[in-house]
Amino acid sequence: MKTFLTEVGDFEGPQIEAFDFGHAEQIAAEMGVTVIGEHVLTIQREGFTENDADRICKALSEEGHNREN
Repeated sequence: MKTFLTEVGDFEGPQIEAFDFGHAEQIAAEMGVTVIGEHVLTIQREGFTENDADRICKALSEEGHNREN
């Protein structure tokens, strides 16, 4: 299964686990959210996990949000 990112209006929505983009769109429609793309891990390091990637993405997102305000 792949992980897809969603949005609700202008805000980040829940991540969706799906087989492909079309499958993710079907799940998203039932949830009332919009699929915006596949979450692809591009950082490689021994022992680097999905949780590590989530923490980095959250930190970068918060940093970008703080710059806008």
